[in-house]
Amino acid sequence: FLTQNLGMIKEKDEEEMLWKVDGIEYVLDKAEHLVKNAKESLLIQVWHENLTDSLLKALQQAEKRVDKFVLILFSSTHEYDLPLEKYYIHGFETDKLADFGARWINIVADEQEVVFGTINEELQSTDVTWTKNHAMVNLAKEYVKHDAYTLKVIAESSEELKAKYGEDFEGIRKIY
Repeated sequence: FLTQNLGMIKEKDEEEMLWKVDGIEYVLDKAEHLVKNAKESLLIQVWHENLTDSLLKALQQAEKRVDKFVLILFSSTHEYDLPLEKYYIHGFETDKLADFGARWINIVADEQEVVFGTINEELQSTDVTWTKNHAMVNLAKEYVKHDAYTLKVIAESSEELKAKYGEDFEGIRKIY
C-alpha cells in the first residue's frame, strides 16, 4: 500500500505554505528583506517602536523606488515624525492594542508575499507568519488599504466626523 501510494504524495507549492517567524529580531530581519527587495509596491502597517535604523533606511529607499508605497504608522508614545512622505498616522493605538493584545506588523511586498503577526515586546514573543499564499496576501493588502482609505477620509472630514461620532471617533467603533 505504502509503495503504491507514496508516489501520490506531493509537497505543497511554496506559495501555499505558511512559515512561522520566531523572535523579534528575525521578524524585523524578514520585514527588512521584503522592503529591500520590493520592486513595485509596499503596503505596510508598523509601529514606530519596531522601526530599527536599518529598517527605516530601507523604507526611505523603497519609498523612492517603488510605485505604490503606503505606510500606516502606529506609536504607543504618539511619536509620528518619520523621514518619509507617504505615510498615514493611525492615532487609535489604544483601541487597536485592546483588540490585538500586542503590537503587530504587516508588510505586503509586490502583492506577492506578506509578513504579518503580533510582536509582544513585554513577553519577548512573536506570533508572525511569512507567506506567499494568495489569500493571505490579499487579506493583508486589503487591511492596509482599508486603514489608508479610512485615515484619508478622517483627515479630510475630521470636524464633520467628530460632530457625528465623538471627539475621539468612538462612535465609529460601535458596529455590533
